[in-house]
Amino acid sequence: GDWRLGETTGFLADWIGNYVGSGAGGVTRGSAGALTNDNDRAVSLDGVDDIIHVASVGPFVTTSALTAEVWVRPAASPAGDGAWQFMLKGPVTGAAYGWFVGMKSNGRLIFTQAGSSVALTSPVSTVLFNTWQHIVATWDGSYQTIRQNATIVASAAQTRPNCEPGLDTLKFGDSSVVAPYNGLFDEFALYNFALSSSQIAQHYWAGGGCGTLGVT
Repeated sequence: GDWRLGETTGFLADWIGNYVGSGAGGVTRGSAGALTNDNDRAVSLDGVDDIIHVASVGPFVTTSALTAEVWVRPAASPAGDGAWQFMLKGPVTGAAYGWFVGMKSNGRLIFTQAGSSVALTSPVSTVLFNTWQHIVATWDGSYQTIRQNATIVASAAQTRPNCEPGLDTLKFGDSSVVAPYNGLFDEFALYNFALSSSQIAQHYWAGGGCGTLGVT
C-alpha cells in the first residue's frame, strides 16, 4: 500500500491498491510535504483526537515479513511514559498479535511485533522535532531493523511470527495510553516483504534526504 496523503478532500488514496484511508477527529490536509521538488501535500494531526485509518487491509498479512515506511515531522513527544504509533496494524493493546512502529516519550524509536511481546527500541534518542525524517521498520523473518534517514538505529534477531488477522484496521497516528500523534505525516507505505538497505536509501535520497540524527 502507498498512501501519499496529498488529497485535500475526500478519501486518502492508496496509489498501488484499493485500500483508501480516512481521517478521524479533523485531520488537517494540505500541509507542505516532506519531499523536495514535489508539490504533493502532507497531513497534520493535532495531538488531541486525529487518527488516520485504513479498514480491512486484507492482502497485507504481515506474518512472515514486512516493511513500514513513513516521513514524520513530530511537533512534540508523547506525554508521560506513552508511545505514539506512526503505523499500527492490530489492536492497540490487549492482544498478543499485530505490530506497530512509532516513538516513545524519550524520543527513541520503537518497533513491536506479536502485540508488544517483541519490542525493538533504539538505544538513544534520535527523533528530531519540527524536522522531516524518514522512518523505516523492516522485518525479514529473521531480523527486525529500524532505520532513520537511511541509517540503522536499532536491529535485533527476531524469528517469532506475526500472528495477526489480515482484516485488522491499519492506523496512522494512534496511541495506547496517551493522546494521539502531534505533528505532520507524509508518504506512508506498507509492504509484505522487507525492503533492502539499498532500496531504503534510494527512497530516502529520492525524497531529497539530507537530514541528520538528533542523537542524545
